Amino acid sequence: MKLFTTEILASLTANAVATKLKQIEDGTEPDHVPVVKIFNPAGAATWLFTEIDEYGETLFGLCDMGLGMPELGYASRKEIESIRVPIRLGGLVLGAIGLERDLHFKPEYPLSVYAKAASIKTHITFDRAELESAARQLRSPKMSDWKKRAVSAAEGTRTGAIIACVLGHEIEPPCFHGKAAVTADGFIMCDFTSGDGLRHGGAMVGNLDDLEENVVQLARHLNLTATERGEFAAALGEWIKTEYCNARTRLKTALTTSYPVQQTPTLH
Repeated sequence: MKLFTTEILASLTANAVATKLKQIEDGTEPDHVPVVKIFNPAGAATWLFTEIDEYGETLFGLCDMGLGMPELGYASRKEIESIRVPIRLGGLVLGAIGLERDLHFKPEYPLSVYAKAASIKTHITFDRAELESAARQLRSPKMSDWKKRAVSAAEGTRTGAIIACVLGHEIEPPCFHGKAAVTADGFIMCDFTSGDGLRHGGAMVGNLDDLEENVVQLARHLNLTATERGEFAAALGEWIKTEYCNARTRLKTALTTSYPVQQTPTLH
């Protein structure tokens, strides 16, 4: 089997050129979708390549030798094309075959997602749920220390799911998405994905009284500074897109008022 067709080599080269241009332009690198999947038909080794150098010799991509340590790196095209895998029957070696190209491979994610999932699973995976989980983790913004502590402290509770949504931290379902609306009678509505993966628009999150009590308890427990409480209130205010009962003001006032430290919050 021809591992690298003219079309594949053209795509790999184009990606390499795009990477160099982007590096010159602003110092960053594009996150290319894999162009080709090469695998060992008699073993666990797998390669996902995105680029090849201008000489057509050195490939770049995600390399998994089947040893539990997948990594981004470089590989020689000549070596990849020359590998021969022994075919054994019992103790007898019947012959050898080369690596193969997956003719049915249709990449749906950029290389970073495959790399993230591989680092978690210790091997390259093509499982949709595992890849989507890795994509969510990569999309989550880097959080300051207090935000990480808030997400961790409230994990597994309804308030925790709300806090994750407010702070832009994506978690596994059940979880909330996007902005919230607060009705005139204090009920909070937000898009919601249930544990079975079904998405519900405008689901009821809870009521404003409970949210106010829970975020104040959480801030007390974490002993947030005045600045951190202000950032917390601002994040909640940005999360609430529509309100009819001064929800933003209530939450800001509750969070920015001085209060004693509470060591053990009871969240729900």
